[in-house]
Amino acid sequence: MQTLSQTERRIQRAESIPLDSIKPDGNGGYWVPSSDGKRSYYVTASSCSCPDRAPKCKHRLAVELLCPPSRSVVVADPFEGFDPEPSALERELAELEARRGYYEKRLESANRGYSGRFSSLDAQKYRHKIARIQERQIQIRELLK
Repeated sequence: MQTLSQTERRIQRAESIPLDSIKPDGNGGYWVPSSDGKRSYYVTASSCSCPDRAPKCKHRLAVELLCPPSRSVVVADPFEGFDPEPSALERELAELEARRGYYEKRLESANRGYSGRFSSLDAQKYRHKIARIQERQIQIRELLK
């Protein structure tokens, strides 16, 4: 029995997609249905909106194999630079902002001297933490520019 490579299996699956189900969008991309037919994925020359993280998923292979080259138009990739989730730096910035707010409230309470719960060391500690957070926020904002 011959074992197929992952790429060969993808090619077989791509060839099983009916040509009439692949719909061009007029901008160089194509809508290709999923295996179960419940969704369609947008495919360009360099990307596909499916969750498969392979360099070439079966949807891209189907467009390459089944669509004539004359219909394939290379246009700017609409997914280029698109990040549906915030970047790690943006998430860190949001977390820092929340932490900073917490420490500012604690510092305010320490400065008021609420019922002896806070000492001057606590206030100093909170000021130090706020300063460190502010420094990191500045670094992150510079990186995001």
